[in-house]
Amino acid sequence: MRSSIVLFLFSFFSTQVMAQSFVNLQGQIKNSTHTDIIISYSSSWLDPLTTSRTCTIDGSGNFSIQLQFEEKIKPANIIYGTDTIELILTGGEGLIMTADGKDFLKTIHFEGTGGPNANFCVKHGIQRGRMMQHTQKIISFFNKNIPAFRKALDNDYKAEMKYLAANGIETTPILKRYWRISYEYDKYCNMFQYPSLHHPDAKNSVVHKQAPNNKHPYNIIDSIPEIYKDELLLMPQYRQYVMFEADKHNDPHLYPEHREAQLNKFLYTTLPPQTGEYAAASMVFSLIGKDDKLANEKLQVFKSHFTRSKYVPIIEVKLPQ
Repeated sequence: MRSSIVLFLFSFFSTQVMAQSFVNLQGQIKNSTHTDIIISYSSSWLDPLTTSRTCTIDGSGNFSIQLQFEEKIKPANIIYGTDTIELILTGGEGLIMTADGKDFLKTIHFEGTGGPNANFCVKHGIQRGRMMQHTQKIISFFNKNIPAFRKALDNDYKAEMKYLAANGIETTPILKRYWRISYEYDKYCNMFQYPSLHHPDAKNSVVHKQAPNNKHPYNIIDSIPEIYKDELLLMPQYRQYVMFEADKHNDPHLYPEHREAQLNKFLYTTLPPQTGEYAAASMVFSLIGKDDKLANEKLQVFKSHFTRSKYVPIIEVKLPQ
């Protein structure tokens, strides 16, 4: 198997769509034994089909590629051998990357437009861990009872914001905002996961032992704020948060009766239009292969609310006729 650098891009739609948004990435890796850069990104939120592009690294270690996307901001991973760094790309950036293949993480450096953002993300990943792996980092928090769990989450969020203030001075306003909101909604998502891990019926739980004084783990959900904004849909933590909220309205422990009415009210009335469209489509898509008849019934309801939804073709292609 040939060696390669893998640049993994998570593709998101944005409510603030640009006609054409570009990021230029070029650079040199000295002492590199790798032969190319593979660029991969998800083509759909509902059905993460993978699109890949390959950029050759020449004999001198040089490479250059232009990335095109419609979203205003795009998270990315660059994987070099066994080393991984995380970036948050924004349209219009022109990044110049240099590194030594013998000690990639210690020597990687970015210059050009977007350089301060990239260097901050690299430093954060090395010192505190990558954003998209944050829940794995705080897994021990889930062994605590509710008050201790919430305190640990709050302290961790404060530590992340302190790190941003101290090390992200030169980063752009959009990066700072993305960072704050991502960790805020990540906290809410972890709170949503807490009850299922502590409920007596929980299976394959990451919790090693049930926390003391934790007879009502679902009580933590009551303290999660309901903050829905269409402009945040490009952020994976927000989309995950919305789906946790949708699942809450479909939870028999919380709504033993009238769940269907509660869920439809949430999807089609409570949520703002684009967020509701995404959440409802995602719930229909999740039924495909599990209960195709129900998926088709839900799809008809969905189409009655969103007659020209961009998600309908994605669902219909997967749903058996």
